[in-house]
Amino acid sequence: MTKIYPSLLSADFAHLGAEIQRWDALGIDGFHLDVMDGHFVPNLTMGPSLIKSIRPCTLKTFDVHLMVTNPDMFIEPFIAAGADRISFHVELDGDLTPLIAQVKNHDKKVGLALNPETSVEKLASYLPMIDFVLVMTVEPGFAGGQFVAKALDKIPEILAHDPSIDIIVDGGISPKTAPRAVELGAAGLVAGSSLFAGGPDNYQKNLVALLRATGRL
Repeated sequence: MTKIYPSLLSADFAHLGAEIQRWDALGIDGFHLDVMDGHFVPNLTMGPSLIKSIRPCTLKTFDVHLMVTNPDMFIEPFIAAGADRISFHVELDGDLTPLIAQVKNHDKKVGLALNPETSVEKLASYLPMIDFVLVMTVEPGFAGGQFVAKALDKIPEILAHDPSIDIIVDGGISPKTAPRAVELGAAGLVAGSSLFAGGPDNYQKNLVALLRATGRL
């Protein structure tokens, strides 16, 4: 069963708690939270204090995606704020093993994110150490980016290295793009614009359309 994670980057930040509760009631599997530092990507988003403030709104998984240059500075604060899963980018300089261990030491799930143009080979040596891979199908930084279909070809490549690894696809996910991701082996989908389109009155309809596209309905 492919899991669905609404991306809160597409939510109404003025009513974030209510947004979370609406999606929770609709039965989604967890929430994806994009953290950007204005350096690794040219945008700034949410910090630990925001995560902490919305954590009481749901018991569902908080999947925190660190698009930051120095994850070592962010891992502890976000875990303390309520993150259940943390991913950061394989494109970062240096050995990522200490960062992976930093998350694991807190008994949290750890993943590596892979930008559309990055080779799977850059990731391969880390696969035995991590719980999931976040395959980016848009260039990271802003919601609503252009879907990069060829990035989906990385799914079978990754599974060839490690058939048991969970692969989450993030970016441009809609009822049109989801079936191919699921067919190739995605365990989860992060969806923003397609789920939040039209506001709260359309959330259930949008979710049903995506669930049908993944074969869950």
